[in-house]
Amino acid sequence: MKTYHNYFYAILAICLVVLAITGSGCISEPDNDNGDINIPEQTGSEAEQQNDDSTEAEHNDQNTPDAAQTDEQGSDMTLPAGQTEQSSTSDTPPQSVPELTLQASALGEGKYMLEHKGGDDMDLAEVRMVLSSHGSTGIYSPLSKNEVIMSTGDRLVIDVISESFTINDREIDVTDPQTTDASAGDTKIWLYPKGSNEIIIYKSISG
Repeated sequence: MKTYHNYFYAILAICLVVLAITGSGCISEPDNDNGDINIPEQTGSEAEQQNDDSTEAEHNDQNTPDAAQTDEQGSDMTLPAGQTEQSSTSDTPPQSVPELTLQASALGEGKYMLEHKGGDDMDLAEVRMVLSSHGSTGIYSPLSKNEVIMSTGDRLVIDVISESFTINDREIDVTDPQTTDASAGDTKIWLYPKGSNEIIIYKSISG
Protein backbone atom coordinates (compact mmCIF):
# COMPACT_ATOMS: atom_id res chain seq x y z
CA MET A 1 0.00 0.00 0.00
CA LYS A 2 2.86 2.33 0.82
CA THR A 3 4.45 1.62 -2.55
CA TYR A 4 1.21 2.58 -4.31
CA HIS A 5 1.16 5.96 -2.56
CA ASN A 6 4.75 6.59 -3.51
CA TYR A 7 3.92 6.01 -7.23
CA PHE A 8 0.88 8.27 -6.97
CA TYR A 9 2.85 11.14 -5.49
CA ALA A 10 5.63 10.70 -8.04
CA ILE A 11 3.15 10.83 -10.96
CA LEU A 12 1.41 13.86 -9.43
CA ALA A 13 4.72 15.66 -9.07
CA ILE A 14 5.58 14.93 -12.67
CA CYS A 15 2.17 16.26 -13.81
CA LEU A 16 2.63 19.45 -11.82
CA VAL A 17 6.05 20.01 -13.35
CA VAL A 18 4.65 19.44 -16.86
CA LEU A 19 1.75 21.79 -16.17
CA ALA A 20 4.10 24.44 -14.85
CA ILE A 21 6.30 24.24 -17.93
CA THR A 22 3.34 24.23 -20.34
CA GLY A 23 1.62 27.11 -18.55
CA SER A 24 4.70 29.31 -18.70
CA GLY A 25 4.88 28.75 -22.48
CA CYS A 26 1.18 29.62 -23.04
CA ILE A 27 1.29 32.95 -21.23
CA SER A 28 4.50 34.12 -22.91
CA GLU A 29 4.13 37.26 -25.14
CA PRO A 30 3.06 36.44 -28.71
CA ASP A 31 5.49 37.06 -31.51
CA ASN A 32 5.14 40.37 -33.33
CA ASP A 33 3.48 39.83 -36.69
CA ASN A 34 5.58 42.58 -38.15
CA GLY A 35 8.72 40.95 -37.08
CA ASP A 36 8.96 39.08 -40.35
CA ILE A 37 8.78 42.33 -42.43
CA ASN A 38 12.19 43.77 -42.99
CA ILE A 39 12.08 47.54 -43.69
CA PRO A 40 15.46 48.72 -44.93
CA GLU A 41 16.64 51.88 -43.35
CA GLN A 42 17.84 54.67 -45.67
CA THR A 43 21.29 55.83 -45.14
CA GLY A 44 21.91 59.53 -44.76
CA SER A 45 23.51 59.86 -48.22
CA GLU A 46 20.58 58.09 -49.96
CA ALA A 47 17.95 60.32 -48.30
CA GLU A 48 19.92 63.45 -49.13
CA GLN A 49 20.25 62.37 -52.80
CA GLN A 50 16.46 61.82 -53.08
CA ASN A 51 15.77 65.26 -51.58
CA ASP A 52 18.17 66.86 -54.09
CA ASP A 53 16.49 65.10 -57.04
CA SER A 54 13.02 66.20 -55.87
CA THR A 55 14.15 69.81 -55.46
CA GLU A 56 15.77 69.87 -58.91
CA ALA A 57 12.64 68.40 -60.60
CA GLU A 58 10.43 71.01 -58.92
CA HIS A 59 12.80 73.79 -60.02
CA ASN A 60 12.74 72.57 -63.64
CA ASP A 61 8.92 72.43 -63.65
CA GLN A 62 8.76 76.05 -62.53
CA ASN A 63 11.22 77.26 -65.18
CA THR A 64 9.78 75.31 -68.12
CA PRO A 65 7.42 77.58 -70.15
CA ASP A 66 4.05 76.11 -71.00
CA ALA A 67 3.76 75.56 -74.78
CA ALA A 68 0.14 76.64 -74.92
CA GLN A 69 0.96 79.85 -73.02
CA THR A 70 3.85 80.62 -75.40
CA ASP A 71 1.61 80.16 -78.46
CA GLU A 72 -1.06 82.34 -76.92
CA GLN A 73 1.44 85.13 -76.24
CA GLY A 74 2.69 84.87 -79.82
CA SER A 75 -0.84 85.12 -81.21
CA ASP A 76 -1.42 88.32 -79.16
CA MET A 77 1.48 90.14 -80.77
CA THR A 78 0.18 93.02 -82.90
CA LEU A 79 1.82 94.97 -85.67
CA PRO A 80 2.11 98.78 -85.60
CA ALA A 81 -1.08 100.63 -86.44
CA GLY A 82 -1.73 100.93 -90.16
CA GLN A 83 0.77 98.21 -91.03
CA THR A 84 -0.24 94.80 -92.33
CA GLU A 85 1.73 91.59 -91.90
CA GLN A 86 2.61 91.56 -95.58
CA SER A 87 3.85 95.14 -95.62
CA SER A 88 5.91 94.59 -92.46
CA THR A 89 7.95 91.81 -94.08
CA SER A 90 8.28 93.42 -97.48
CA ASP A 91 11.55 95.05 -98.46
CA THR A 92 9.88 97.12 -101.19
CA PRO A 93 9.66 100.79 -100.16
CA PRO A 94 6.26 102.45 -100.54
CA GLN A 95 5.74 104.08 -103.93
CA SER A 96 5.80 107.87 -103.81
CA VAL A 97 2.70 109.69 -105.01
CA PRO A 98 3.35 112.44 -107.57
CA GLU A 99 2.09 115.85 -106.53
CA LEU A 100 0.80 117.74 -109.54
CA THR A 101 -2.09 119.79 -110.85
CA LEU A 102 -4.17 118.52 -113.75
CA GLN A 103 -6.88 120.50 -115.48
CA ALA A 104 -9.67 118.45 -117.08
CA SER A 105 -11.94 119.56 -119.90
CA ALA A 106 -14.29 118.12 -122.54
CA LEU A 107 -13.26 118.57 -126.17
CA GLY A 108 -16.36 117.05 -127.77
CA GLU A 109 -18.47 113.95 -127.80
CA GLY A 110 -16.48 111.24 -126.02
CA LYS A 111 -13.20 113.23 -126.10
CA TYR A 112 -11.51 114.64 -122.99
CA MET A 113 -8.24 116.33 -122.11
CA LEU A 114 -6.01 116.34 -119.03
CA GLU A 115 -3.50 119.20 -119.02
CA HIS A 116 -0.46 119.20 -116.69
CA LYS A 117 -0.49 122.58 -114.93
CA GLY A 118 2.50 122.16 -112.64
CA GLY A 119 4.11 119.95 -110.04
CA ASP A 120 5.89 116.60 -110.34
CA ASP A 121 6.45 114.77 -113.59
CA MET A 122 4.33 111.65 -113.98
CA ASP A 123 5.30 108.44 -115.79
CA LEU A 124 2.18 106.98 -117.38
CA ALA A 125 3.73 103.52 -117.15
CA GLU A 126 3.70 103.88 -113.33
CA VAL A 127 0.08 104.97 -112.88
CA ARG A 128 -3.27 103.19 -112.99
CA MET A 129 -6.24 104.94 -114.60
CA VAL A 130 -9.90 104.25 -113.91
CA LEU A 131 -12.05 105.82 -116.62
CA SER A 132 -15.84 105.77 -116.25
CA SER A 133 -17.66 107.16 -119.27
CA HIS A 134 -20.60 106.42 -121.56
CA GLY A 135 -21.98 103.57 -119.43
CA SER A 136 -18.69 101.68 -119.10
CA THR A 137 -15.75 101.69 -116.71
CA GLY A 138 -12.27 100.74 -117.88
CA ILE A 139 -9.29 100.03 -115.61
CA TYR A 140 -5.88 100.53 -117.22
CA SER A 141 -3.16 99.08 -115.00
CA PRO A 142 -0.76 100.51 -115.83
CA LEU A 143 -1.98 103.13 -118.28
CA SER A 144 0.97 102.93 -120.70
CA LYS A 145 2.94 99.85 -121.73
CA ASN A 146 6.10 101.96 -122.08
CA GLU A 147 7.62 104.87 -120.23
CA VAL A 148 5.81 108.09 -121.11
CA ILE A 149 6.69 111.13 -119.02
CA MET A 150 4.01 113.76 -118.61
CA SER A 151 5.47 117.11 -117.56
CA THR A 152 4.19 120.63 -117.02
CA GLY A 153 2.41 121.87 -120.17
CA ASP A 154 1.79 118.38 -121.61
CA ARG A 155 -1.72 117.49 -122.72
CA LEU A 156 -3.19 114.01 -122.53
CA VAL A 157 -6.20 113.56 -124.83
CA ILE A 158 -8.53 110.60 -124.31
CA ASP A 159 -10.96 109.57 -127.05
CA VAL A 160 -13.46 107.20 -125.45
CA ILE A 161 -15.19 106.39 -128.75
CA SER A 162 -12.04 105.33 -130.64
CA GLU A 163 -10.27 104.19 -127.42
CA SER A 164 -7.15 106.17 -128.32
CA PHE A 165 -4.81 108.10 -126.01
CA THR A 166 -2.44 110.82 -127.26
CA ILE A 167 0.00 113.09 -125.46
CA ASN A 168 0.94 116.23 -127.34
CA ASP A 169 -0.68 114.68 -130.46
CA ARG A 170 1.50 111.59 -130.16
CA GLU A 171 -0.40 108.37 -129.66
CA ILE A 172 0.71 106.22 -126.74
CA ASP A 173 0.43 102.46 -126.43
CA VAL A 174 -1.97 101.77 -123.57
CA THR A 175 -2.67 98.44 -121.91
CA ASP A 176 -5.87 96.49 -122.46
CA PRO A 177 -8.41 97.65 -119.87
CA GLN A 178 -10.58 95.59 -117.60
CA THR A 179 -14.10 96.83 -118.30
CA THR A 180 -17.34 96.75 -116.35
CA ASP A 181 -20.72 98.34 -116.86
CA ALA A 182 -21.31 101.71 -115.25
CA SER A 183 -24.26 104.03 -114.88
CA ALA A 184 -24.56 106.86 -117.38
CA GLY A 185 -23.55 110.32 -116.24
CA ASP A 186 -20.54 112.58 -116.10
CA THR A 187 -17.19 111.17 -117.16
CA LYS A 188 -14.98 110.42 -114.19
CA ILE A 189 -11.23 109.85 -114.20
CA TRP A 190 -9.13 108.50 -111.31
CA LEU A 191 -5.33 108.24 -111.35
CA TYR A 192 -3.44 106.08 -108.80
CA PRO A 193 0.17 104.98 -108.40
CA LYS A 194 0.42 101.52 -109.98
CA GLY A 195 0.97 99.73 -106.67
CA SER A 196 -1.18 101.87 -104.40
CA ASN A 197 -4.77 102.91 -103.79
CA GLU A 198 -3.82 106.47 -102.83
CA ILE A 199 -5.43 108.81 -105.32
CA ILE A 200 -3.16 111.08 -107.34
CA ILE A 201 -6.02 112.95 -108.95
CA TYR A 202 -9.78 112.65 -109.45
CA LYS A 203 -11.70 114.57 -112.11
CA SER A 204 -15.38 114.65 -113.03
CA ILE A 205 -16.05 116.11 -116.47
CA SER A 206 -19.46 117.15 -117.83
CA GLY A 207 -20.20 116.83 -121.52
